[in-house]
Amino acid sequence: MKETLKFAKPSDEQAQELKKKHGELHEISNDDYYLLFKKPERDNLSRFLKESMKDTYRGLRNLIMDTLVFPTREELDKEFEVQPGLVIGIGTELQKLAGTSVDFFSKKL
Repeated sequence: MKETLKFAKPSDEQAQELKKKHGELHEISNDDYYLLFKKPERDNLSRFLKESMKDTYRGLRNLIMDTLVFPTREELDKEFEVQPGLVIGIGTELQKLAGTSVDFFSKKL
């Protein structure tokens, strides 16, 4: 089995440079992975929904890659080869950032 990569938090200086370049960033992390993303926009979600109709995994993966800021796409893609389930966990968090998991309530009036 291939060894997984670990993505450490960038230095404060690196983080500031990424913010200057990309604007508002969002962290998705756990004990082993530290990732930075731009908030998914309408175009990202539109592509995600279109691709998900044919292949949900591909749709999630592309949503991740479209909004990824740190680490590089190549680094994360290598990790997906070893840990393909990460796509689902990370993709779910990105959907939350975009507001797709907001709870609404309905009732008969």
